[in-house]
Amino acid sequence: LYPQFQTIESMDNVGESRYHGLELSANKRFSRGYTIIANYTYGSAFDNASGDNNGTGQNPFDIGNDWGPADSAIRHRMVTSFLWQLPSPSGKVAKAVLGGWQFNGIVTFSSGLPFTVTSGRDTMLSFFNSRADQVGDPNLPTDRPRGELIAMYFDPAAFAVPATGTLGNTGRN
Repeated sequence: LYPQFQTIESMDNVGESRYHGLELSANKRFSRGYTIIANYTYGSAFDNASGDNNGTGQNPFDIGNDWGPADSAIRHRMVTSFLWQLPSPSGKVAKAVLGGWQFNGIVTFSSGLPFTVTSGRDTMLSFFNSRADQVGDPNLPTDRPRGELIAMYFDPAAFAVPATGTLGNTGRN
């Protein structure tokens, strides 16, 4: 249409995100050099464009279809740090060599990150992996042995490659 231009691009601000969170902190200093600090965060992060296909999502004409948990959404996170100021020995030389030491550490527990089940194919011919079609119940019983839970957390047979020219019906993340 315009031979003097190689490409014409349009960029729109279509991304939207929401975060709600609860943060709890506790800090306790005990006698004899003990200190414990604990922080807990309960978070809920949703958006329609956190890293998916450079913000265009599965269908750039229906960005509402991409509303879901953010790529970085961690529901539960607890961080605890502890410090123990070791007692200094008596005596000038022992105090100079062994005094002022401490034992400390940080422990972090968190829930996992969300993920999107993709088909591994570009069924829309858009240069991006399409989402898979959900054709069954992906939930497996949780009362199985731990080894089985780790080996197969969900049922992959519950997903299929969408037909060429169609979008997958699974949600994002």
